[in-house]
Amino acid sequence: MTMTATVRIRVEGTGATQEDIRQLRLWLEADPELREVTERIGREPRPVDNAMGVWDDLLLHLAQRATGAVMVLLLRSVYNHLRNRPRRDLRVTVEMAGNLRVTVEGDRTYSRGELAEKARLAAEAIDPGAGPGSAPGPGSGPRSGPGSGPAE
Repeated sequence: MTMTATVRIRVEGTGATQEDIRQLRLWLEADPELREVTERIGREPRPVDNAMGVWDDLLLHLAQRATGAVMVLLLRSVYNHLRNRPRRDLRVTVEMAGNLRVTVEGDRTYSRGELAEKARLAAEAIDPGAGPGSAPGPGSGPRSGPGSGPAE
């Protein structure tokens, strides 16, 4: 039986809309590297703070245990999506396992090392025994296509 982990992804920021969530979902679904580790991407409604109405969060159901490598793929894909949007005032928060919360801001430039460090910290939060070998090293940088591209 395959172990499944659920990752909640929240899009926030001034002027964020449901269309921003829909665009991120399409981006993540088109990422071939994420398709290999994601069973499905769903949605879950949540109330919006200080506003009337309901927003959707994205839920990724990972087919395998979320390691640093998977988190690097996910964070890099989210970051590249934000960098390719006309409005960069959005931020995306990835939550998992009740003790992990990583935020990527669209109006900030992250180096490959910074994204890898965020992923390493995430892997440690998910699995404290993961160790430094669970996240890819500097040679595993972004490639062209959805979910990849230069992380400056």
